[in-house]
Amino acid sequence: MAYVYAIAAKAGINVYMPQRDLGFDMFFSKVTKREKGRRTDTSNTPLPCQIKASTLWQMREDMMIYDLEVKNYNDLVNSDTCVLILMCLPPCSDEWLHQNEDRLQLHKCCYYWCPSDLTETTNTETKRIFIPRSQMFTVDALTRLMA
Repeated sequence: MAYVYAIAAKAGINVYMPQRDLGFDMFFSKVTKREKGRRTDTSNTPLPCQIKASTLWQMREDMMIYDLEVKNYNDLVNSDTCVLILMCLPPCSDEWLHQNEDRLQLHKCCYYWCPSDLTETTNTETKRIFIPRSQMFTVDALTRLMA
């Protein structure tokens, strides 16, 4: 969540957390400038997203491979705008975070995925998804998603 909040803050995007988990973990809303330096985020449609963090992912050539739970997969495909953000963590928890006086580093990074096939899966436990490595979750990527 900290990674996502940091990216959103740098991109000038507000983050909202729903009070109840109904398939989405947070919503992004674009902040726009108005007259006299005022800002608002009420002039756009929020972008829903699911957030996952896992050590159970694979990198194969130019793809990140992840087995998403069926419930989460079906939530995504039943929304025409929802985005999955996957934090790919190293297998050893000692490698997840490094800190010194100069910086706080989170390892590895997040990738985003939007389903192209909006058909629910008939699988019973997980659905394998393939995320292009080019879809790293960055300030530019979030800005494009919000456009």
